[in-house]
Amino acid sequence: MPLADFERRLHSLLDAHPTASRPFVCEGSPLDCRIVIAGINSASESPEPFWDYWQPGAGFHYSRFIEDYLEANNGKFRHTRRAINVASAAAAPFKCLETNLYATPSKTAQSLHKEAKSTKIFEFLLDAVRPDAILVHSVPAYEFLAELSGISTNELLRGPVRGKLFGKDVLLAATPHFRSTSHRRIEELMHQFGQHLLPPPREAA
Repeated sequence: MPLADFERRLHSLLDAHPTASRPFVCEGSPLDCRIVIAGINSASESPEPFWDYWQPGAGFHYSRFIEDYLEANNGKFRHTRRAINVASAAAAPFKCLETNLYATPSKTAQSLHKEAKSTKIFEFLLDAVRPDAILVHSVPAYEFLAELSGISTNELLRGPVRGKLFGKDVLLAATPHFRSTSHRRIEELMHQFGQHLLPPPREAA
């Protein structure tokens, strides 16, 4: 899918879901992301409107988002954001799309209104980006992934495990919410993803 088509479809989805102000963040084009990291929903609004960080033809301006995030949070990363940063760093050289099951922010998942619990944007992202690996954290996220993939939650929590989503083979794994998951476990899973995604070494001539 060309990035312009992705942008047009995302615009349509966000227009239809006006409270969905935090669909994802990434560096550059989401279509270049081979790994998806997803939780339930963001605990806070984006520092600026989503489209202020979007550059047509290039994608999302991640570094500017992080600068604004730190400014809004007294120069500190919240616990979940620190864990996401750990995951993204451990995934290098592969790029990550950081997203959530629900795109509407709320202070707690329990306070999210029923009408905001739409997975349409999340499903669109998975179908459009077609990642090679997905790591979800929190019970609602991995229960949804289990339903979508046909793989049990226990298997996902013991992952990575191979599955199929939208007709594509993909590595899947799950953890409890990142608040209660060690950085070591997160790094371990991302390194396992990387081992599967890296091309095999060439045989000596």
